[in-house]
Amino acid sequence: MEDLIQQADSIVLGEVVDGESRYPEDGKTIYTYLTFKVAEDLKGDTAGENVVVKYPVGEIDLLGQVVCTTPLFDVRDLEGGVLLFLRKVPEKNKESQCWIVVGSFQGKFYVRKDKVTGKRIIVSKGKIDRKRWDVSEEIPFAVFKEEIKRIIEKRRIQGKLKEWWEGKYGEQTKKWDERQEEQE
Repeated sequence: MEDLIQQADSIVLGEVVDGESRYPEDGKTIYTYLTFKVAEDLKGDTAGENVVVKYPVGEIDLLGQVVCTTPLFDVRDLEGGVLLFLRKVPEKNKESQCWIVVGSFQGKFYVRKDKVTGKRIIVSKGKIDRKRWDVSEEIPFAVFKEEIKRIIEKRRIQGKLKEWWEGKYGEQTKKWDERQEEQE
């Protein structure tokens, strides 16, 4: 999961509000553009906004296209929302920014209400940290959210330590590396 978090520009909880399939300029691949209303932002700052997610799946007239590793979106996505790990991608013909789901199907999680407790839970299909999570396995949303926040904070601290180390010892480390190369 750390890789997903690191690769994602934004991690959002939202719901599908609109979608359309179309050909890009090259006319080779059908893409579907889904608009998500962001209810909550775990990384980034898109809360309250709409984000457009682009993925290479769709149907135009009688022509359809599916990529086996691409996350699919369906009516279940309207029930409690979807948690998405997203990365920005440039879009030549659109003024608005488009996003892709990081890690293919691993970057999409369903959010549902537990029938007994009424609390939000995460359900997913995919492999995260070498553990198979099936739709039957449920993780409390609050626990999942705290784990994401913990990993983001850990990465932030590691980045600060690296900056400090390079600022304090960067020149010495560079000289040591050069001496090592000379000896080889």
